[in-house]
Amino acid sequence: MEDGNQTVVQVALNEAFQSLNIEPWLWLDNTLHSREWVEHEQSNHLRKLMMDIGSKLGWGREVPDDDVAAFLSIGLGRDLLRYPPIRSLLVSHRISNGFDSEEDALLRACTIFTLPPQSSFEDVVAHTELLNWRPSTKAALEFCEFICLPSRFARAGSTDDRPPMFLAEPFTPLPPLLDFQSRVKDKIIETLDESGRSLVVMPTGSGKTRTAVESAISFLLNNEMGIGRILWLADRDELCEQAVQSFHQILVHRTSEPVQIWRYWTGNSIDISIKNSRRFVPGVVVTSTQQFRNRIKNGDPIAGHILASCRVVIIDEVHRNLDWNEKILKALDRENSEAAVIGLTATPLRRERHETERLATMFNENAISPIEGGETDPNLCRDVLIEKGILAKRVDVTASELGVQLSVDSSPSKRLAEAIEILTAFIERGADSVLAFAESVSQSRKLASILSLMGMPARHLDSGTPIAERRSIISAFRGGNLKFLFNYDILTTGFDAPNTDAAAIFRTTEDCDQPLITQMVGRGLRGPKFGGTEECMVFIRGMR
Repeated sequence: MEDGNQTVVQVALNEAFQSLNIEPWLWLDNTLHSREWVEHEQSNHLRKLMMDIGSKLGWGREVPDDDVAAFLSIGLGRDLLRYPPIRSLLVSHRISNGFDSEEDALLRACTIFTLPPQSSFEDVVAHTELLNWRPSTKAALEFCEFICLPSRFARAGSTDDRPPMFLAEPFTPLPPLLDFQSRVKDKIIETLDESGRSLVVMPTGSGKTRTAVESAISFLLNNEMGIGRILWLADRDELCEQAVQSFHQILVHRTSEPVQIWRYWTGNSIDISIKNSRRFVPGVVVTSTQQFRNRIKNGDPIAGHILASCRVVIIDEVHRNLDWNEKILKALDRENSEAAVIGLTATPLRRERHETERLATMFNENAISPIEGGETDPNLCRDVLIEKGILAKRVDVTASELGVQLSVDSSPSKRLAEAIEILTAFIERGADSVLAFAESVSQSRKLASILSLMGMPARHLDSGTPIAERRSIISAFRGGNLKFLFNYDILTTGFDAPNTDAAAIFRTTEDCDQPLITQMVGRGLRGPKFGGTEECMVFIRGMR
């Protein structure tokens, strides 16, 4: 069992006492009776608590050194950092004995408290004691992360963020992996058993995420390790959220134990746990490459603990950010040789040959594909899966092929008119179910309205669409009651409508292979075996 947050605090306090060569009881006694803090609310509370429980524990007039940390942790609870001497104790320890140099840690503390960068150690510690502690502020949360304590110690009270309504949705059985996915899963587990490295090559739409998540979970359960110490890195927020949802959907079918799934991006923090006197992050950590890179660069101790304690590392779209991915693998070689690394990609062959060679070297020339020979020929893999009905055949069409002349640097109204022409051309070519990604919320709403008025059932979704209404619209599209479904930044990942036979992307882009575009296109590439279509027409405005 993992130790709770109280143990994290106790370890932190004991480490501070030891590293700063402080006698715990002497520090506590001096603090509680010093002229500076004797009237402080927390001092009064702790003195009263000593009187209430000291005799029952046989302490006499002194708290034993070995019990001081536990006394402070239990006595102050979530108000621990409201007590100035605790703040100064922990920040002194962090700066003097942190994971980075004293100079870097000092600079980080100055940034958190907006102090001049040339401030001395004494200046920072004094400021830490005297600051007006305001829980739930950015500075309080950053300070808590800086000293490596769970974020709840920097928050004010608790808030009830439960929504006024939630949907009771029917339980959906999790379909088994198909043979080609099971082949990949077995090979991934072999890699995990050996703490090795593998590059998984699977086309978009063939279930890379599902297969990788199943593999990690099965490996840990097979070895009775519990679901934890998993680090998932993805190139974009959308891919991060897709991974979070995949873990959630699969874990409810695979374990009866609760599992923490952390969204460690967009500035979110993580609560560290302690087991056998070692810090680690429980459960599954999903983070964006950019955010994790910045946290490591800035000496974030939480990120350092994640890297040092993870057992399974999965890097989605690993062909991107090659320089940094190479650094991460080298860091794991130095600091955590137990960690196995799985890279995921749909496009292992890069435009530059040397990049392909680097990717192969990173994973020790060990590639895994659902199809024999697909490791070195992704097109072969894609073609076989299309033939087997796993994937729909992607049919790219340009504006000129659809009989539409696109203008350059056009106005929103002009692009709206061109989009209507593209969509009606789809219908003329026999499309029955068109998923469209608009360039803006405004364009999406207008397209849905115009096509509906033209007698073609269409609806629009954006982040402001109420949950119940969103579910109803998606259900209607899946059921064939809508011919068009428009959205903006909603249905890029985690959305499944197998009957989609055309996808239109109206964002102008110079890189049609970027992850977001690939994810959008992938919504329409479910083949007949997945309840999808034989073919899917694809239009991307960036394609001239």
